[in-house]
Amino acid sequence: SLEESTRQALGLVAAQLEARAVQVELRFELDLPKVRADSRQLEQAVIHLVTNAMQALEGGRGPTRSIRISGQRQEEGVFFEVADNGPGLGPDAARVFDPFFTTKDGGGGMGLGLSIVHAFVTSWDGRIEALAAPEGGALFRLTLRPFGA
Repeated sequence: SLEESTRQALGLVAAQLEARAVQVELRFELDLPKVRADSRQLEQAVIHLVTNAMQALEGGRGPTRSIRISGQRQEEGVFFEVADNGPGLGPDAARVFDPFFTTKDGGGGMGLGLSIVHAFVTSWDGRIEALAAPEGGALFRLTLRPFGA
């Protein structure tokens, strides 16, 4: 399940989250349908999205560094969102899924994480968007098809 894969992924990055004092809030609707996605790839996608958010929070503005992960049923399928309260995407939003594009200074990343997530999501016949989070920061919304749909 989406929530199960998310919890597995978070277990793998828990020490990094704790070391950076990042709070993670999970909001999953009850009885979400299983989604059309490879579970190992889904875990990797969550790790990339959470790591990206965690790194964005290093330039944090607020007293708390937080990541909100949610899953909810929508008409188009299942929305899976990872949002942070970091500096946001700014003018680079359109390029974040391009391979080797990074906003990190000094070689802080190779710029492949989000392009890998994009490749996974499109291989599952899903969609991914980079948006401004309502509370400030970045929001990555994956629209995933329910299994069997």
